[in-house]
Amino acid sequence: MKNFIITFLIILFSISLLYSQEEGLSCLTSQVNKIMEEKYPMYKTERENLEKETQNYLNNPNKSDVVYVIPIVFHIVHKYGSENISKAQIEDAVRILNEDFRKLNTDTNNIVAAFKSIAADSKIEFRLAQLDPDGNCTEGITRVYSELTVNADDNAKYVDPIWPRNQYMNIWVVKSVSGAAGYAYYPSSWSDEVDGVIINHEYVGSIGTGSATRSRALTHEIGHSLNLSHTWGNSNDPGLEDNCNDDDGVADTPNTIGWTTCLLSGTSCGSLDNVQNYMEYSYCTRMYTTGQKARMRAALESSTASRSSLWQSSNLIATGTNDGYVAQACTPLADFSINLNNICYGNSVQYSDLSYNGDLSQATWSWSFPGGNPSTSSDVNPTVLYNSFGNFDASLTVTNQAGSAQITKTSIINVFDNTLGEEAPFSYGFENSSFPINNSDANKSWDVVLGDSYPFQRNTSASSSGSASVRIRNYGNAEGTINSLLSPNIVMPSNLISSLLTFKVAYAKKTSTSSDNLKVYLSSNCGQTWGIRYSRTGTSLSTNGGALVSNTFTPNSSQWREETITMSTFATAPNLRIKFEITSNGGNYLYIDDINLSIVTSDNKLDNLEPYVDVFPNPITSETKIAYSVYKNSEIQFILTDLTGRILGKYLQKQAVGNYDFNLNNLVSEIPNGVYILTTNISGFTKSFRLVNVK
Repeated sequence: MKNFIITFLIILFSISLLYSQEEGLSCLTSQVNKIMEEKYPMYKTERENLEKETQNYLNNPNKSDVVYVIPIVFHIVHKYGSENISKAQIEDAVRILNEDFRKLNTDTNNIVAAFKSIAADSKIEFRLAQLDPDGNCTEGITRVYSELTVNADDNAKYVDPIWPRNQYMNIWVVKSVSGAAGYAYYPSSWSDEVDGVIINHEYVGSIGTGSATRSRALTHEIGHSLNLSHTWGNSNDPGLEDNCNDDDGVADTPNTIGWTTCLLSGTSCGSLDNVQNYMEYSYCTRMYTTGQKARMRAALESSTASRSSLWQSSNLIATGTNDGYVAQACTPLADFSINLNNICYGNSVQYSDLSYNGDLSQATWSWSFPGGNPSTSSDVNPTVLYNSFGNFDASLTVTNQAGSAQITKTSIINVFDNTLGEEAPFSYGFENSSFPINNSDANKSWDVVLGDSYPFQRNTSASSSGSASVRIRNYGNAEGTINSLLSPNIVMPSNLISSLLTFKVAYAKKTSTSSDNLKVYLSSNCGQTWGIRYSRTGTSLSTNGGALVSNTFTPNSSQWREETITMSTFATAPNLRIKFEITSNGGNYLYIDDINLSIVTSDNKLDNLEPYVDVFPNPITSETKIAYSVYKNSEIQFILTDLTGRILGKYLQKQAVGNYDFNLNNLVSEIPNGVYILTTNISGFTKSFRLVNVK
């Protein structure tokens, strides 16, 4: 099965997704199930057998109409961001599910008259599990940290594995699902390790990060889990005329092309469409039909994918979801987050308790902060001052009436002495074989922040100069993952006038859609906050003329480009850290070499030293600035012209020594689309830039 998941990842992200309007719904269910059919031919056979069972059920006049209770568990896969949704938001989502499936939602009053009579109470209810697979007390919620929450797929499910699907319906909540709201698997024995729903946190519930207009997405995806397809058929392509020839296997849902808008009078296949159906992509869904109810209940009475085991009395007792179950007091699970991982000594860190799985209204907290002030605390969310430098742990014990839980996070805080580290001027070519560690001085070590399987690593297969560079193998990293490389602290001289940062980069695209994004950030407070100073993506990042390289890219000597960083206020900062950050998006290997931070001081300043000037970003945005350095009292001039030489804007000013940012909007407020020439003159030194404006 895990080999399938790797194949699934490769195929899934090659699919071009269909986006509906902002508040609409897009899911990947049809794609993932078609991939399963292609991978396992028996999957299709099993689906056909389930369809025969379903038709037999539909033809049975003596159908049961008892309420089926389904135990449910939410797996929250997060990076301590907004996707780590609250218990209240999850409970709100369960409330909406039960209103939708039991036809208790108040907006049934607004169902189009033609369909009101077939709007169904499905007699299906969902209850958060109160006992986990081992019989321990639970709130039906698990939480785990993973970078795989971004552009999540089935691999994210393995970091918080499925609870037995014959006992629980599993929901994985993540940060994003490759542009879609989520997806689910139809009932099948082949999906035993990944069966359930995976969904973007913004489509869960109507509070917190959710919203009322997106809250029915989970209703939609669970419909798929219970063997419903989209109303226009088993595809992710609503709006196509050919959809009139497809059917969803439900007699009372009219054939339709499918809708991404709420046109209630829509008549696409010769009859009025059920635009308000939960299995549509419209943003005004309100109902399941009587036929869909029967189809879902048929799935729940089938042994396929163990759906018939979920609602059995013995399972409800085993999961603590039976009527009359008296919930136990759960021992909490301890967790916490911090607002900063890197600080200069003398600064503070805010700790936030994120403990869960128990009543915390009467809980107590016991914190331990080695190296911090205070060193212990009983506050829920303490603030801790660090007056010494180093890497420090932090621990939390949380106790309620049921028991205690403890967690220790090692080296969670990096406290820097901003007077120690490398000294400017600074250059680095990755020739040290012990990189990123400096064996002789730990303050001069680099930090490699892992976002996926292949982080930044020293290599000797290519370099701009010397024998080594640093490389990241985006070829093998999942799309959307972020890897970072952080320099040590660089101490600047006290008589600094200005500084300039350059580096060499080599990169090639793998396909025409490759869009790897390299960003460079600077920090003057030990990495506590970062300012972006450089960003290139895809073709603009490419250094080989834009040629596609389908295999792994190894640059030759001509395929390196020197980049200059616009320093702005960082040009005179007393200390600096540099962060190279790459977001992988279907690209190839990227190399960095020859990092150089040069400085101008009062000792080496020359009257004839050419001023530094650059424009960033280009193409033009509202944030485009002219960044420049003045090494002596000077007269500066900026002139923007079109390609005919017509002057659009002009700026003339005398300025003292310093480093400046000048927003292009101050030169001319409105710039039509086109190509322009910016000419700068500082103390007689002129430089021209070709600017592009594309709105």
